[in-house]
Amino acid sequence: MHHYPTIEADGDTGLVRSIADSAAQSRGVHGALIALLLIQAIALLEFVRIGRADWRNRSGLPLWLVALLTMIGAALISGFVSPAVAEGMLRRRTDAATRGADLLRQALHTNQALAKCAVFAAATAIAL
Repeated sequence: MHHYPTIEADGDTGLVRSIADSAAQSRGVHGALIALLLIQAIALLEFVRIGRADWRNRSGLPLWLVALLTMIGAALISGFVSPAVAEGMLRRRTDAATRGADLLRQALHTNQALAKCAVFAAATAIAL
């Protein structure tokens, strides 16, 4: 989490500019997170495939896969979609950046909803 990008901005244009400025770092961090999640999914599926998993592991597997998919969705939004949108707005015009800030805020809310769903699904899978 030390390298996780944070955004500090004044106003709509500052928000868009801040997201665009941290795009490379955001892509790197979220790309690495997605890679680790995929490795984890492969390892878990292999564990089940070779027969080392008992009924508890198999019962939690669908929820764990839901958690992985929603985490990947959240990482794609924060790491790739939002920075690309912000960079595109800045290339066009400053007034587009002001209007686009609402879209980026919506992306943030979508990201947070996916992340919370992922945490709930993962916690339920672990509890099983």
